[in-house]
Amino acid sequence: MLETSGLYYPNRFLRMLLVAMLDVLGENGAVAVLKLAGLPDYTRTPPADTLARDIDFAQLAAINIALEDVYGVRSGRDLALRIGQSFVSVGGLSRFGAMVGMCAPAFQALPIQQRVRMGLEAFAAIFNRFTDQITQVREDDGVYVLTVKPSPMTWGRPPDSAANAMLTGMINGALDWATQGAQFDVRERTPNAGAGDSLSATAFIINKNPIGPIGG
Repeated sequence: MLETSGLYYPNRFLRMLLVAMLDVLGENGAVAVLKLAGLPDYTRTPPADTLARDIDFAQLAAINIALEDVYGVRSGRDLALRIGQSFVSVGGLSRFGAMVGMCAPAFQALPIQQRVRMGLEAFAAIFNRFTDQITQVREDDGVYVLTVKPSPMTWGRPPDSAANAMLTGMINGALDWATQGAQFDVRERTPNAGAGDSLSATAFIINKNPIGPIGG
């Protein structure tokens, strides 16, 4: 069992994440992962639909580890990516308010680059307001760089574990939401081994131009 972090996400986040897990894994798969993660109670009773910060980062990291243990590292991370994307599509971010208006015609009429920047800023604002994760967005050499510190998905793991596929999927989902269908290349930049610990920042590099056409 991972050591608790003393850092938290709200109950609502895990509640919506469980919906995404059921969507991607099915009931049997979700139950197997939760049991292996040491969270069997959530198979029967999900967290309350509240913004109280009761979900320790270690619980989210345990789910990530269990995905890899049940399905293998490669398949587990692919499924984590899909769960992150599903989290957005089932309403996981819109339940926190900052992204609600992005489906409105007035927002979608904005230039795509403006929607991308505003989508990333809204994504960061949600996590900064409702969680103990510090999230920042900046532009650097023709790309966007989104950093999270610390990442709950890799709590207690080596800093070069490259195990943030779930957050990568959420960023992908947020960009899809903000642009109504454009696809972007989102890559996790892992720190060098020994360069930090569970409190280190993780960076995600996002190309400014879509790699796939809207609706294509």
